[in-house]
Amino acid sequence: MVTGGYKQSVSEMQGVIFRMGVFEEAKGTVKEKVGEVTDNPDLQREGQAQKDKGQAEREATEARAEAKAHEGKAKAHEVEQEAAESAK
Repeated sequence: MVTGGYKQSVSEMQGVIFRMGVFEEAKGTVKEKVGEVTDNPDLQREGQAQKDKGQAEREATEARAEAKAHEGKAKAHEVEQEAAESAK
């Protein structure tokens, strides 16, 4: 992906999305607590929804990173297998 005049790697983008998820969770927690203190159920619900969104973003990014790691391992095994087959 090209942003700001340079190409951003997938891992950089995942890091940004992960941090955004963590930030959304934190903002949601703050809103939720402020809603509790001020007895504002709308703000509590908004905070909970924002917290849930952030958690989902963070978990999705973690799952993509884990899948990417498994792809790397599979590729390494494939290369190893091809080397073994060509050595016959």
